[in-house]
Amino acid sequence: MTVALPTLAVLILFWFVCTLMLQMFEESGSKILAAFKGRSPQATAPVVQSISWKVSTRGRTVRPMRARPTLRAAA
Repeated sequence: MTVALPTLAVLILFWFVCTLMLQMFEESGSKILAAFKGRSPQATAPVVQSISWKVSTRGRTVRPMRARPTLRAAA
């Protein structure tokens, strides 16, 4: 009896996994077959659009910051 229960549990698990795989194949079987044939959207090269931005050659001037005397004394 102790061998029958684990065997039954394994058979139920196997049936459940097969049922899930069949359901998944029904929903997205065409996508899976297209991927195997190399015709999926991810297998094709994406169209890359060029990005343009303005580059300024002029550097920004930053005024030097002066420390307050209280902060100098603390350092």
